[in-house]
Amino acid sequence: MKKTYSNKILFYSLLFVFIFSNVICYGALTKGQIESEEKGYFIYIIWDAFRYDYYEWANSGQYPGTPALNELIENGVLFTDASTGIPSITNPMQAVLVTGAYPRTTGNIYRYFDKEDQIVKQTRRDNSAETLAEAASKQGLKVASVQQFMVQDRGTSYEDPSHLYIQPSGSFQKRVDESIKILKGQPVVTQGDTEVVFEGIPDIMFIYSDDLDTVGHNEKPSYGYYDSIPADREEERIERCVEVLIQMDSELARLIDTLKEIGIYEKTSFVIAADHGMTPYSGTSSLNDLIEILENCLEALGHRVNNDTVVFLAKDQAANEANKIVIVSVGLQAQIYLNWDFTQEEYDFIVNELKSSLYSEFIGGVLTFDELQARGSHPKTGDMLVWPKPPHHFKDSKTNYKAPGGHDTIDESSQHVFLLMSGAGFKKGTTINKKVYNWDIVPTISKVLKIEPPENADGKVVIEAIQ
Repeated sequence: MKKTYSNKILFYSLLFVFIFSNVICYGALTKGQIESEEKGYFIYIIWDAFRYDYYEWANSGQYPGTPALNELIENGVLFTDASTGIPSITNPMQAVLVTGAYPRTTGNIYRYFDKEDQIVKQTRRDNSAETLAEAASKQGLKVASVQQFMVQDRGTSYEDPSHLYIQPSGSFQKRVDESIKILKGQPVVTQGDTEVVFEGIPDIMFIYSDDLDTVGHNEKPSYGYYDSIPADREEERIERCVEVLIQMDSELARLIDTLKEIGIYEKTSFVIAADHGMTPYSGTSSLNDLIEILENCLEALGHRVNNDTVVFLAKDQAANEANKIVIVSVGLQAQIYLNWDFTQEEYDFIVNELKSSLYSEFIGGVLTFDELQARGSHPKTGDMLVWPKPPHHFKDSKTNYKAPGGHDTIDESSQHVFLLMSGAGFKKGTTINKKVYNWDIVPTISKVLKIEPPENADGKVVIEAIQ
C-alpha cells in the first residue's frame, strides 16, 4: 500500500515537472518569437537642399510626380511646416540631424567672428554632442552609414562590419547601389580596394545625398548633371531641381523594392529629411548698402566713422582696434558683431534702424541675439543677424550674378524643408501641419526604435507622428 502511494507521488511529481518545464520552454519560445516579430529596421535618408516646395511642384501635374515618396507618405506622415536651424548650412545642420541637438550644443556654427581672439574662424565637422549612431551602437544596434559623414568615426567606421561607414561618392543612384549591397549581404568597398560584408542587416541605415544641393547652387553641377553647365535663369534652375528630385525618387523606389524583396519592408521605418532648402540670388551685392546703414547708425550714436569702422571680414581675417562693427557672411545673410562695449540703448537703436521700412527693398529681416538664442543658435553666431530679401545678397564680391542659389538665410525658401516619417511605428496617411524643427527628428526616431536618445539631444519627440 505504501509502495503504491509512493509511486503515485513520484508519478505526479514527474508529471508536474514535465508540465512546468514545457510551460517555461513554451513561454521562452513565445517571447523569442515575439522579439523576432517585433524586430524592426530604420532607414534615415537626408537629401541635402530638399526644400519643401520642390515636392509640391513635382506633384502639381506638370511633372510625372514622385510615386516612391507618395507611397511612403500614404504609409506614414508628411510634415507641411518643418524648419531647419541657424545657420542653415550643411555641416551645422547635418550635426543637428544626427544628434537632435541645437547648434549651440553641437558647437558647429560654421563661420563666425571670435570676439575674444578678434579673428574670423570656421568650424568643419565639429560636433560636441552624442550622435544617434553612437547611442544606438552602445545599446546593441547595428548601424551602417552610406556617406552620412557626420557619423563617420562617431558610431560607424570603415573597419567595423557591424557599424560600417562607406563613402561611395557620386549621385544618389550610386549610393542606393551600395545601400542595396549592404542590405543583401554583398561586399562593399570601404577604403581603396578593401571590401567588407556587413554582418546581417543594419538596424539603422543612414544615407546622405547631395544631388539637389549641387544642382540647386547652380555653379557647376556635379555627378554629370546637365554636363556641369549652370542654368541661365531662375526658372530653369528650379525646373532642373524638380527634375533631379524625380530622378532621385526613382532610385528611392529601387531601395523600397529591395526591402520588399528581402522581406523586411513591413518592418522598416523611414525618415526622409533635409538640412536646408535653397534661395535664389542674382545681380550685384547689397553689402555696401548694409555697411552704409551701419556707418550711419554709428555716426548717430556719436562714433567717429571712417573706412575701417564697419568691415567685412573673411575666414582667418583679423580685426583691429578701429573696427567697431564686424560683418561675417557665407554669401547671403550677414552676421553682425558689435565690437565695442555697447549699451542696450545703442544695440536697440541699430536693430530698429535695420528693421526700418526704408531698407525693406533689400533687407528681408533681422533677428536679435535673444531671438537667435530662442532658435537654438550658438552665442557666437552674432549679436544680430540680417538676411536679404531675394534676390539680394551680402556677398563680398562685385560679380553680377545670373541665377545661382544659396541657403545661409532665414528666408522661407531655405528654412522650409521637406520631412516625412513612414513605415513601422508611425501613423498612416497623416499630415502634420504644426511647426517642427530638424532637432526633433532624432528624439522621435529613438522613440520608435525604443532606445534611449543621444545624451545631448535638445529636440522633442513628435508624439503626433507615432502610432
